[in-house]
Amino acid sequence: MRGLLVAAVLAALPACFDPDQPPCAFTCGIASKCPENYTCNKTDNYCHRNDFKGACPFPPPDAATPPDQSATPPDLAPPDLAPPDLAGSARPADGATDGARGG
Repeated sequence: MRGLLVAAVLAALPACFDPDQPPCAFTCGIASKCPENYTCNKTDNYCHRNDFKGACPFPPPDAATPPDQSATPPDLAPPDLAPPDLAGSARPADGATDGARGG
């Protein structure tokens, strides 16, 4: 009995499926192919639903302002480094402080 109930529910599920079918939201494919119930409109290269008459209700293109490129870009070079101070820091390996003096 339970199996029969599950089978009845599963058989009824496809009746609930109703996908959104916009008037024209797909571009025409290769060789002007479109989904079922759509025809390729050569004027705008969009698939129009067969029962839809009129122009596609596309929103106007995005007219966002381009970023300001007149500003000077930041200096991404590494900082200038001062040369190291080597005065008085070099010592001979034998421990002597001055090679001119004898031991």
